[in-house]
Amino acid sequence: MVVITDANHGRCKVTRRRVDAIAVFLWGNLDAYGAKKQGHASLLPYEAELGGVTRGCVEAKHIAYMLLGMRIMIDLPIPAYSDNESVLNGIANVTHVSSAKHINTLTPDISG
Repeated sequence: MVVITDANHGRCKVTRRRVDAIAVFLWGNLDAYGAKKQGHASLLPYEAELGGVTRGCVEAKHIAYMLLGMRIMIDLPIPAYSDNESVLNGIANVTHVSSAKHINTLTPDISG
């Protein structure tokens, strides 16, 4: 499974809200995709990109739980790709990013 995400920061001229886009590939096939305008405006591009990565990873988690229910195991960790280097560094090392203190760095055990 692979997660690819992208987001823009306040591109909508009327609402200044961000738009997230995600694609989740399962064994080379597109399994889930979509774009969504968020309910609030982001203050920073970092927040917009982080929201997109979060949405993509939540979708991957749902797919992983569905596969687990069918007793199909996937390789962990699941790679996630984004075009924002600060988001990827922030996820890898949450303790040094003050705007992401709320992120739980514990990896859930979905192996059963």
